[in-house]
Amino acid sequence: MKMTIARAYYRMLLGLYPAEYNEQFAAEMAAVFDSAWGEHRGNRLVFLIRETAGVIVAAARQWTRPAAGPRTPAADPALPPEVLVAQQRTDMLVDRMVRAIAMHRFEEARRCAREEAEARETLRLARAKFGIAD
Repeated sequence: MKMTIARAYYRMLLGLYPAEYNEQFAAEMAAVFDSAWGEHRGNRLVFLIRETAGVIVAAARQWTRPAAGPRTPAADPALPPEVLVAQQRTDMLVDRMVRAIAMHRFEEARRCAREEAEARETLRLARAKFGIAD
């Protein structure tokens, strides 16, 4: 299969994502696809099938995510500052991890996951310190 056909097909698949997500990540995802296409000379059909399945699953997840807005009590100014900071750090790391995965930057995603586990423990301790339930 020629690169131009595969590229057009993949860009069409990216249209499955919600518009906001597509605006944020489609260009970078397409660039990652183009780069990976060159590395999969042996069995490009298998590569294309895997990418298709990955986009379909990821797009479905994006469409079924809850609407944007405060996801956590971190938006509550009545919480102690120590808890707010810990919650905001945890949320930030989760967002960075999701973006890294979406852009196929898996080493960065693993690093964020490790940092997020530490941040969650810090958050748990801060909540316990102030008697706040999870």
